[in-house]
Amino acid sequence: MKKLHILVMCMAAAVVACTQDPGVNTTDKGVSFSGGVSTGKSTRLAMNQETDGLSYSWEAAKDKIGIYASTASGTIKTNAQYSATQSAANSAFEPVSAADNIMWSKGAHDFYAYYPYNAAAGFDPKAVPVAVPAVQEQKEDGDFSHLPTGAFIYAKAEGATESAGGVNLMFKNLFSTLEIKVSTESGSAKIEGIVFRSTDNADIVSFSGATVDLSTGAINMTNATGTPQVKTTFATPPTITPEGAKFYMTISPGHAGKTFKVYAVIDDAEIKVAEVTAPAEGGIPVGVNAVIDVTVPAQTLKPAINLSNPQPGNTYIVNRAGQEYRFNATIKGNGIERNYEWKVGDVQYNKSFTASDLTLEPSEAGVLWYMAQQTSGSYNSTCPVVIESVRLENGYIYFTTPETFQNGNAIIDAWDEKGINEGEIIWSWTIWAVEDYDAEASVKSLNDEWFIMDRNLGATLASDTGITNGWEVSGISGNFYMWGRIYMGGRKAPFPPATDLNDNGGGRGGWGIPALTPIERYQIPNTIGLHGWGNTLPVIVLFDNGDRFRYLENELGPGYTTEQAIQFSIKNPFRWLYNGTNGTPHDPYHWWGHYGGRDVSVREEWRYMWGAPTHLMVPKKSIYDPCPPGWKVPTSSVNWALNSDEGKAKSENGWGVYYPKFDVLIPIAGFRGAHGGHVREVKNEFHLYNSNMVSDDATGSLFRYDLKIDSFGQPTFYPGSAYSAWGYQIRCMKDFD
Repeated sequence: MKKLHILVMCMAAAVVACTQDPGVNTTDKGVSFSGGVSTGKSTRLAMNQETDGLSYSWEAAKDKIGIYASTASGTIKTNAQYSATQSAANSAFEPVSAADNIMWSKGAHDFYAYYPYNAAAGFDPKAVPVAVPAVQEQKEDGDFSHLPTGAFIYAKAEGATESAGGVNLMFKNLFSTLEIKVSTESGSAKIEGIVFRSTDNADIVSFSGATVDLSTGAINMTNATGTPQVKTTFATPPTITPEGAKFYMTISPGHAGKTFKVYAVIDDAEIKVAEVTAPAEGGIPVGVNAVIDVTVPAQTLKPAINLSNPQPGNTYIVNRAGQEYRFNATIKGNGIERNYEWKVGDVQYNKSFTASDLTLEPSEAGVLWYMAQQTSGSYNSTCPVVIESVRLENGYIYFTTPETFQNGNAIIDAWDEKGINEGEIIWSWTIWAVEDYDAEASVKSLNDEWFIMDRNLGATLASDTGITNGWEVSGISGNFYMWGRIYMGGRKAPFPPATDLNDNGGGRGGWGIPALTPIERYQIPNTIGLHGWGNTLPVIVLFDNGDRFRYLENELGPGYTTEQAIQFSIKNPFRWLYNGTNGTPHDPYHWWGHYGGRDVSVREEWRYMWGAPTHLMVPKKSIYDPCPPGWKVPTSSVNWALNSDEGKAKSENGWGVYYPKFDVLIPIAGFRGAHGGHVREVKNEFHLYNSNMVSDDATGSLFRYDLKIDSFGQPTFYPGSAYSAWGYQIRCMKDFD
């Protein structure tokens, strides 16, 4: 049987350790104390198999206890400090100083004792401070010498008299210990910590600020604060092998019927290794050593890649099959505190983001909608993210890619306290899945001044090499590979590209490639045919002719502010937005409000949304920028750099415009028109958003880079205004700020 040698905690005595009531008459004979600790059993969670538990031994001179003594006449001593005299399971105790010595009085005595000694325990044996640390440090694999720092044992001897001789104190545990053994089927992994967490956030596994009544063992949690978990860290990180490693922690008892998850912390990521349930009757009894023994595949211990380290963003690139990823879901966008100042005419504008403005408090996460790369006539409904893998834990959203990688996009959202089924969306992130894609390695240099991605934001292919007929749906060709997602000006949430490559005369290419949602409240029947896919797909509401739009005056009432419009767009990332009411916009150019109908003092408030509220400013990336970490919506200077390539021409296969000087291909993907949101001019022209305003004067529009194919099949540059209610694609540039 293993012995648990209890080590003393070194504490500075900041207050008087003990007192004696001068009104109580005592004899000149001190009380002799001795004591041991009752040994608890072990219980295997969810298996009910009992084994021998840990046993306890005192360590002479180092282990100190506190004793309270009283009679019917009053208090004799409070919190007297006694020290163990023997290193054994049972030991005698002696006062540390003469002031601590407890003397016999007349009549019956009540003695209450506890360990470890706390000089600040106070004068009341019914209100001794007690806590279970939320973080406990273990030296190494199999070591449990740290348990006394979180343990608390107590004893009482009531009605004792001098004639009975010495007082023997039998100590009992107030808490329980947990032993977790983790083994691998093969291979090994070094871990940084073990987390034992209740799935019920109201369940208290660790706490501080409580008190205990030494006469009953009852804990008073009135002024306490608690958490649903305990984490064990390591002075020397252990390695999990097939032989297994053991970890120990002190926990609060009880939790009948509660479910717990066990996580190994590897590379600062939590990896679930077990899920257990406490017995339905009684839970984890006081004083037992609860045992969890689990064997996991080595693959399980592959850490989740932290996409938000070193920098968070609104879009994350994933490129590995069967890989778990995570990102910080408590931060908006890039999480950088910013201050934007700009002037339009005589009006000075200012917009600031402080730390409190950038904080999120999500309660649940899930896939809002997704679309896979389409390569054939039958619709590919595979999600680029394993839908069931998405979870919110400890402020991070976790998800896993399929074992067979699926190129495409998935939108993961976080909801408020009401959750997915009833709550509001508080933020959304785009997962951009492209197998083996390295954006940094494939960056394109424009005259060594500007550096852009090799593809549009959201695209799964940078080149049209090898593309002949694209793919077909009921005879209609399309090219999902090179086309990125479409964005409304200033917004961070994407919309699908077109399905139609045969739009040669300015006709409408439809609403775009259908995207699916696993969330029942957003699913609708397909009512518009979806270009040959039929009417059997459960499609997110934005694809229904009658429900994909929202008119802000209907939603927010007349006189709504720009900030109200922005917040509505965050809660409705899949809605195509307009100003106006009852299906009629006041103007078809600005989704956030009626530009002409607003006072000059507020009509230019929205300019900061992509970080460049003036004409020539290099953008300071904002929390609404849709580009991945390390990238941002480009400045208008990128347009002029691209257009300086006099060798630009329609690409060999006709799918885009190629810039040989920079080895850049931009697909001819059309755009979304303002009122209606339909994709237009596919195969005739492309439009790319910039972050800059087209002018420092009152215009209310962004700058854009347009190329149109003229009647001779040559690309012609048309710089100009890009209204926010339209939908363009984005070619992100490097962010060195």
